[in-house]
Amino acid sequence: MWGLTAFILNYFTNENNDYTCGRCSNCLHRQEKIDITEEAQMILSCVKRMGERFGVGMTAKVLRGSKDRKLMSFKMNSLSTYGILAAYTEKELTERIHFLIAEQFLAMEEGKFPTLKLNKNSVDVLKGKRTVWMYTAPIPTSEAADYHEGLFSVLRQLRKKVADEKNVPPYVLFSDATLRDLCRYFPESMEDMLQIKGIGKKKYEQYGELFMHTIQKWRKENLDVKPKIQISSGHTIKPIKRKNTRTSDGPSHLESYKMFQAGKTIKEIATMHNMTEQTIEKHLFKAFKDGHPLAWGIFFTESEEKKVLEVHKQLDSQRLKPLKEALPEEYSYRKITAVLIRNGLM
Repeated sequence: MWGLTAFILNYFTNENNDYTCGRCSNCLHRQEKIDITEEAQMILSCVKRMGERFGVGMTAKVLRGSKDRKLMSFKMNSLSTYGILAAYTEKELTERIHFLIAEQFLAMEEGKFPTLKLNKNSVDVLKGKRTVWMYTAPIPTSEAADYHEGLFSVLRQLRKKVADEKNVPPYVLFSDATLRDLCRYFPESMEDMLQIKGIGKKKYEQYGELFMHTIQKWRKENLDVKPKIQISSGHTIKPIKRKNTRTSDGPSHLESYKMFQAGKTIKEIATMHNMTEQTIEKHLFKAFKDGHPLAWGIFFTESEEKKVLEVHKQLDSQRLKPLKEALPEEYSYRKITAVLIRNGLM
């Protein structure tokens, strides 16, 4: 948050004023505000699926996909939310759970073994009626900006114009943190845009092309400007990698898995890697076979899994086609394959 003077200046001038008084908590502890609604929904859903019978530690372990013996004895590894936030450490997940408790999005029932409980606010978040904001890493206060401030000002003006037209607050479009990343990396395609933190497929479809074209126009008018990859703290931010470029030195199926666990959809991963969705699905299934947890809830429901297994047991053939023909039409090959892989039948 900003000091009162900066807030007033911003309200009336719509300019990025970095004035701070240096005394109040807003100036001494300046932090970035991020939308963690999706993470919160996953955490709350996990608490619900665990029967609201466990505490913070066990919930974090389930979300992380831990191999904890106690967790396994309760068969928590069979929940659809098991490992759904495996990209986070248990410490990070514990911090987020405590944050939800502190902000009253989640309740704690006291006792010898305190347990997590959902409340009215939890239900509102799960239904998408409330957004969950969290303050994260401090905002840099040094004078040396690591992004192009001229473009940043242009994008803020564009954001305000579009927000006014849609009668919504500017942050609904993109946060300042997202705008700063746009001013660092100059995305040139949908694949580039989807790698910017805070931009998913839906946001891209709504506003992505407009902002990308504005960036491209600004660059044509500022030909001497190059993407800035050095930040004031001294370490380097890697520029956006183009499609067909490996994102790490690890196996490709693990790259896809890590992106999926970090919140990217199968379609987004396929687009960024210039692959088919079927290939990305195979990557995820291979990662599961390698011992990595997978959130099966995106592929099938418990009742669908039961139906596939029942029909599979009745058939002599191990081929997919007879199984597909014996099941209702809405059971896709993807759904059937996922069930069989999860149950060690493929």
